[in-house]
Amino acid sequence: IHHNMLGSGSIARISPSLSALLRRREHWSLSSSFLKDFGGMTGFVPFACPVYDSVSGVALVDETMSPPIKIVRYGSTDPIDTQYVSDAILRATSLREKLSSQ
Repeated sequence: IHHNMLGSGSIARISPSLSALLRRREHWSLSSSFLKDFGGMTGFVPFACPVYDSVSGVALVDETMSPPIKIVRYGSTDPIDTQYVSDAILRATSLREKLSSQ
């Protein structure tokens, strides 16, 4: 578990250009060109913009994924804990099993 998942208090201060892109909350995946906005942090990384107060959230940053940045929450920089991840995996697995049996 990366330290950001457990709420280390580090918040990525994203650029105004990325903030402008995220203001409408339509983007859920970002290319590697935005990795610099997260300052080398990986895992579940809270982000905020010093220019637009309304732009904040949590991204999953992992360079082994394609694309490497997934927005998992808008509007809150509260850390995502292990129980949340565990519950999400159980719900997803259960739904997949249910759909495969239909």
